[in-house]
Amino acid sequence: ASTVPTTAEQNMANHASEHLQSTIMKVFANIEKGNLKEAMSLSTESLRIFNHEIGGQKRLTDLIEYKKLHAQLHFLRAQLFYLQHHNVEAVAELKRAVGYYQEYTPALNLLAHIYINHLEDLHQAKEYLLLSNTEKEGQLFVDFNRALEADAQEDLHE
Repeated sequence: ASTVPTTAEQNMANHASEHLQSTIMKVFANIEKGNLKEAMSLSTESLRIFNHEIGGQKRLTDLIEYKKLHAQLHFLRAQLFYLQHHNVEAVAELKRAVGYYQEYTPALNLLAHIYINHLEDLHQAKEYLLLSNTEKEGQLFVDFNRALEADAQEDLHE
């Protein structure tokens, strides 16, 4: 699963204040420099800014954009945890992201990836794969099917 921010993710602050936009861009700059500790600190700050500046000013018409941006901020934090091999923390952030925006495919795919490749929970992986509507020929399904086959082989040998 990709952990490098996409252009779309870098533009996620379009609906945010200048202060939040600036903080998010600092997160990405620190990721590029490999300074994950500072990036994590800034991502925490970006959530604080979001909740303070934007969360209190929501209009009902912007509710979907609000949820998407909130999900993207949690996804960013999840990526930072994942880059540091903190899979349990990454999963918690990803679940928060999906809680705000259930169709957020990048979060669903990273959840499936972590469950398949790191936590070895195929039941959970399948749940997130089905929710994400990922193409059945994609790498996640290849990994999932390979893990299922390995699991079946282990059952035969027991």
